[in-house]
Amino acid sequence: MPTPAPPPITTATLADQAFDILLDRIAAREYPPGHVLTELDLVAQLGVSRTPIREALLRLSEYGLVSLKGRSARVREITADEVTHIYQAREVLEVGAVGLACGRLTPADFAELDALTPHPAALDEPAGARLDRRLHLLIAERSGNPILWYEIRKLLDLIRLAHKQLADDRDWLTREFEEHTAIIAALRSGDRAAARRALRRHLRSACRTNVRCARAAAGRPAPVPGGSSSPPS
Repeated sequence: MPTPAPPPITTATLADQAFDILLDRIAAREYPPGHVLTELDLVAQLGVSRTPIREALLRLSEYGLVSLKGRSARVREITADEVTHIYQAREVLEVGAVGLACGRLTPADFAELDALTPHPAALDEPAGARLDRRLHLLIAERSGNPILWYEIRKLLDLIRLAHKQLADDRDWLTREFEEHTAIIAALRSGDRAAARRALRRHLRSACRTNVRCARAAAGRPAPVPGGSSSPPS
């Protein structure tokens, strides 16, 4: 078995830390859509200077999560079209990444995933979210391509806003759990084609569910079941 590439080396700056905190709070709806974030308030809340706050807000703006105006930012609602675009991009990147990663995961990697996999009777949103994020990031890491890792991590951060709306959906949690176990089983067996199929199926299923939630949040009718998240030709 080839030696897996190590994950990218990162050094968290104050701006990185501020970004992570603000992203967590936006995803948790502590800062709901329409909420105005001001630099002065955030300086007082986070105990850092204006420079890292400004850099964090600029990065959130680049992600499309806030609209900047002077020294403040307004939190945006992620739209159904944006959810679709995120999953289209994820499918292109992650199906390629899982093909590269297959055969590179170590026994320690699988032990980590096994430890994160909850018993079906104990399945809840926090447990499912931990497994989901780690599985997708581990695939990106083991692809050996730091550009793929960076872009996939960025999209995972962004889609957390849609996931939060599904916290109480038991059917979705169960379906996602089954899809995750199918991906892990394919990776464990070293079946590259099966891993690609399982990951693609999972992303398309998640896209349909999250688009439906985004439309419901915006007061729009739900899409026709069975829609595809595949990229436009």
